[in-house]
Amino acid sequence: MQQVNTRMTSLIPSAVLQFCDDNGIPFAGGTLSFYIPGTLSDKPTYQDPAGTILNTNPIVLDAAGRATIWGTGNYTMQLNDAQGNLIWSQPTASTLPESDISAVMLPVVGAATLTTARTLMGIDAEIAAAIAAIELLPGPIGPTGATGATGATGATGPAGTSPATSQSNTNPGYFKTASGFTLQFGNSVTSSDGTLTVTFAIPFLNTTSINCTPLLNPINIVIRVAAVSATQFVVFAEDTDNHGGQQCEFCWQALGFS
Repeated sequence: MQQVNTRMTSLIPSAVLQFCDDNGIPFAGGTLSFYIPGTLSDKPTYQDPAGTILNTNPIVLDAAGRATIWGTGNYTMQLNDAQGNLIWSQPTASTLPESDISAVMLPVVGAATLTTARTLMGIDAEIAAAIAAIELLPGPIGPTGATGATGATGATGPAGTSPATSQSNTNPGYFKTASGFTLQFGNSVTSSDGTLTVTFAIPFLNTTSINCTPLLNPINIVIRVAAVSATQFVVFAEDTDNHGGQQCEFCWQALGFS
């Protein structure tokens, strides 16, 4: 895809000026003089765009009638041939005359870098002052909520009982609610043949579920539950190496009502 140039352009002035007569013959050895308009007071021009190297005034043209001339603002420019004869004297100005730039902006326009220009325009100082003036105000304090009532302390029984629940942290242990919902738990180790009969701490009226989890090498161990009654159940432990699950440590949970 062809890129469309959207920049604004203008004619570029010649970096080196050449002066010739009507026949195209250069004014070799001729001179250029620069004055403050309306006077015969010299006004400086320069050999470089930064304005650090002064030209002589008048400037002596080289063998091709050329010279490099940089300036600022308005001038009266006078051309003489090598014999000192006046060829012409005309008003002229730099590309952007000083009169087109306010005195405040002249240093900014001539700044060598963007950082310098920003400093001259006072932007950095304004930003620093704005930051320094920032004051973080604390927000309003919200209302204090009312203090809730202190709950009653339940009585402590010998087996951890209270009016609503009873529990035991022994092995096997249990947690029983006032409605009869009961969780029983414990951990055990199977015998040498991989079986074990587990007895509940309190009998169940109705058993909902029993879960057993091996504590060692759980990936290779399979535990099966059978012969579930109100007071006990039987565990069968097996492993993928066909060792029968002997001496298999496991934990268990049983849910139901009692």
